Amino acid sequence: MRLFLLPLVAYTLMLPGQSDEPTERAMRIAFEQRLQMQVSNALEFLTETGGLEAVTRVRRAGMDHFEVRNFKKLDCAPDNAGFHCSFEVDVALVTGAVEQKISGRFGRGPEGRLTFIQDI
Repeated sequence: MRLFLLPLVAYTLMLPGQSDEPTERAMRIAFEQRLQMQVSNALEFLTETGGLEAVTRVRRAGMDHFEVRNFKKLDCAPDNAGFHCSFEVDVALVTGAVEQKISGRFGRGPEGRLTFIQDI
């Protein structure tokens, strides 16, 4: 019986998805949430400095909209703040597409959700 148990335990430990490493989908969601937060912060600042009329002009022009069209996880490695990951992203803006390779840290926020902590 023990002979069968040891290989089963070893196999279970090697199954994909058993690691804390973030999935591509979780990374994409965290990155999109970070972008949305940055847009919200910019609009809040614009409200304080330029007033509601300035925010209305930005929104009419579509400058507050973005769409992450493509997201591809390249690699991840654990570090002291979570995981240092690289990914390729294609973001559609009203002014055109932005395609970049980005490295950054992903970690767990206070609620346990994955967050994009910072660009590196």
